[in-house]
Amino acid sequence: MKIKAFSLSELLIALLILGVIATFTIPKVITSSQSNQKKAAAKEVASMISGAYAAYQMDNSVSSSFSGKVLTPYMNYVSLWTANQQIDGAITEGARTCTNGEPCVKLHNGGAVFFYNATFNGTTNLNATYYVFDPDGAYSGVTTGTGKGIEFGLYYNGRISTWGAYATGTTSSYGASSICPSCDPTWFGWN
Repeated sequence: MKIKAFSLSELLIALLILGVIATFTIPKVITSSQSNQKKAAAKEVASMISGAYAAYQMDNSVSSSFSGKVLTPYMNYVSLWTANQQIDGAITEGARTCTNGEPCVKLHNGGAVFFYNATFNGTTNLNATYYVFDPDGAYSGVTTGTGKGIEFGLYYNGRISTWGAYATGTTSSYGASSICPSCDPTWFGWN
């Protein structure tokens, strides 16, 4: 009885084909996985900020001079940075330096949140204060790319949006902000 088997050349060709497929698919799978982790961490941070704001409102009346840094006692974080540590800013921005006036919190997921010293500067639904979330919590030294952070706006009414989704007319003590779709990092999306 004759046993059928693959020849060495057939096996090598099959391995070559698998190698070519792996060369093109593995990097995409890894990049997608990293983007999904960053997106999940950013959504977690947005939820944490929203919850901290709601808790703050239960204990305090919110005024036009509200600044996001007062939320830190209502948040769960690893450490508060106030001594010139740096994290990535949003797209096109350089480093954000953490100080007493504009602190950062190091989170359990490895990321960090920078709180601008911006105040609501008003009490309408278009008044906002801002914060930046850097998924890796370290300054990369670049102003573009996947290592950048994402800027969120916390509106007076408690709504949160990204820089790319600010409502027209959004204002703070830093002035007016406008919609900037290209300012959200490619790894983030609400869906």
